[in-house]
Amino acid sequence: MEIELFDHHASITFPYWESLDADRMAIAIDEAAKVISQQTGWKLYNPQLEKFIDPGADAAEARRAFDFGRDHLRRIVGEQAVPVAASARRSWWKRLFDRG
Repeated sequence: MEIELFDHHASITFPYWESLDADRMAIAIDEAAKVISQQTGWKLYNPQLEKFIDPGADAAEARRAFDFGRDHLRRIVGEQAVPVAASARRSWWKRLFDRG
């Protein structure tokens, strides 16, 4: 997990690796968000869910978003394992943000 602090906001990022324990990561994010909120008064905004969240209360919804991201990444990695002509393959960043 990586936490970046700025003048008016903080950013918490984490990987979608298979080896990651998503439940432990959710607890760590909740703990970090509580400390940041207590010190700054800021609220936690989840850009995947497009809303302000309470990590504890919204854990199930956040977990679904995490699972979606992990499954999407798994699909991209699987696509890379299959040889495809370079001209036919979309850019990795276009595939990463494709929700379809």
